[in-house]
Amino acid sequence: MGKTAVIVDSRNVLGQVSAVMGQRHRPTVGGVRASLAMVGFDVSHVHVGLALARDKDINTLAAQHASNDKYKQSIESDPDAEVLLGELHVKNNSDGTTRVEEKIVDGACNVCITKYVDAILHGRSDVESVVVLSKDIDLSPSVDYGLQVGVPVYVAATDVVQRRPHPHLLLTPLLLEVMADLNPAASGHALRELAAMALTEQVAMDWTPRPGKNSGMYTHPTGLEGIAKSSLKSALSGDPVRLYAVDVDFAVASHAGFPVLVLDSKPAAHPPVERLTVVGRSSLLTVKLKGEGNSVMSSSFPAGGVVPGDTVVRHLTTGRLIGRLGAVMSDRAFDPDVIHVIRVAAALPKGGHLGTDASNRRGLILGTGDHKPGARFAAVQIDAKTKGPVWVALGSPLPPGA
Repeated sequence: MGKTAVIVDSRNVLGQVSAVMGQRHRPTVGGVRASLAMVGFDVSHVHVGLALARDKDINTLAAQHASNDKYKQSIESDPDAEVLLGELHVKNNSDGTTRVEEKIVDGACNVCITKYVDAILHGRSDVESVVVLSKDIDLSPSVDYGLQVGVPVYVAATDVVQRRPHPHLLLTPLLLEVMADLNPAASGHALRELAAMALTEQVAMDWTPRPGKNSGMYTHPTGLEGIAKSSLKSALSGDPVRLYAVDVDFAVASHAGFPVLVLDSKPAAHPPVERLTVVGRSSLLTVKLKGEGNSVMSSSFPAGGVVPGDTVVRHLTTGRLIGRLGAVMSDRAFDPDVIHVIRVAAALPKGGHLGTDASNRRGLILGTGDHKPGARFAAVQIDAKTKGPVWVALGSPLPPGA
């Protein structure tokens, strides 16, 4: 099996973990190795881009600097990991406020990718492929260079990368869970299910208010987070408060894209949600749903988490899915989160391919492209038919040496 080097844009990946998993955790070196091993890559070296405050801003950014410096030390404790160091700058906005910008990191990542491409091209490395963990388009020049000279370079992220002309891998919640060393019961789809239940059942729960700059936000022992409704009086930090989840907000800055509950002291007579039935998936990130009167609609939703027949909760205001309703797993015909490495057996005339998994189960691989027999994909199962499983590929074919 060929070795793989991984370049990690840690701030970018942190944002992806937050948006999909509902927890702000950075990837660990061990987590990067373990998660990519699940999809067929043997990771030998990990290079992590991060930034520390420059000298003139170190007092203003003391907390961020200390957090990033601790992360830097954890990376450097691994003999096969390296930090690609940039700088944190404080910049002034036109309205008198300030913002924090990360500098140099993208450049350092591009240089690292290019060095690997040249080393692989000229036989100076035991590495045979490169994986870039980021959805930042600023890393495209070095990826393009690798592809121009015939070196396998993959870009891995939760979304967006599938619409670019690079070999790619879409990161599922399970992969992010392993990558960021998260508790599976308190992140991702499990946390979405808890949010859906809290909204539909309208039962009072004990919430702990956060202090300082996070005042107005609350946490629950399950891992759920909430924000106070505008009419709710603030509570003293540290004192648990009995509150109800009355709405959901997908635009909270710390978890943009993830459903954060809106809390109030009184239950909602009619929470702004509806229940729908999962028909299936039309793609890795799109779920087909059936509503009242058998109306059919589609909605974006992270990979895995649901199977046909499940009930999901949809937010009426935004039209976005919150999560699956109910946590009984025993009746499921398959686990939609398990990663499979599938080998192509033959192409089908009307699209898709026949393939086999590690246990020689024969099934259908959805996707486009003229892939030769023997090509291998990382995939998840999205349906179970009488003739066998239906898989959808997480991205491009794996490199031959993987």
